[in-house]
Amino acid sequence: MKPTSVTFVFLLLVVLNETCANAVSKLRIIGGKKTTINQTKYIVSLRLKNGEFFCGGTLVAKRYVVTAAHCMEGLTARDFNVHGGVTYLNQIGVRRSVQKISIPKSFNMKNVNMDVAVLKLDKPMTGRYIAPIRLCSHRIRTNDWVKVSGWGLTHENGTRPSNQLRTVNVRMISKQKCKRDYRSVMQLSRTMMCGSVPGKKDACSGDSGGPLVHRGELCGIVSFGIGCGRKNFPGVYTTVNHVKRFIRQSMK
Repeated sequence: MKPTSVTFVFLLLVVLNETCANAVSKLRIIGGKKTTINQTKYIVSLRLKNGEFFCGGTLVAKRYVVTAAHCMEGLTARDFNVHGGVTYLNQIGVRRSVQKISIPKSFNMKNVNMDVAVLKLDKPMTGRYIAPIRLCSHRIRTNDWVKVSGWGLTHENGTRPSNQLRTVNVRMISKQKCKRDYRSVMQLSRTMMCGSVPGKKDACSGDSGGPLVHRGELCGIVSFGIGCGRKNFPGVYTTVNHVKRFIRQSMK
């Protein structure tokens, strides 16, 4: 389905039942704080040709952006642009067209496994407030603190993305606990990991595709969650270490 608003873009389209379908949403920054692009030069925004923002992304090389595969649902490379070097969504910044979208063959919206996409830009993205970030080279452990950034909703019932870039620090949650939390909704795959400060800090709608950073490296991709900042449903992220091979192959 082609996204027509930040709300639709962040919805997880397929879940096990209608009740869950109404609750599952893309992630956004809850309980975070305002920041500037100077602190997160690697983050980019994905916008439809009419300028409407729908997802975040991360610059990992001058011509390559990593985002979530579900952000690309119903879109072609001609439908949107990538904007870098901006703190506010009402700024244009450095704009690039997308030459190619690479999505794993094993990805599907039913289980959101391998929720990663690689965008090849038409030309290098460079600028004063633009800098690629390295892919994760270490293992993230339970209770590690990580940084998540984006322009997504700032509360669960919001209708508009944050104009200013925001960031939040969340703590990684054990996979066993996260599986228990989501057992009535879906089975989490090996490519997923979870993090939040239950009931206080989380990612939310519009943050999909954005970066989870640990030790200065891209270690996660915002994927999905039920609501935002709920105590029993932490945010779910794609683990970069489990999809790194696909990312590198797509960049060859």
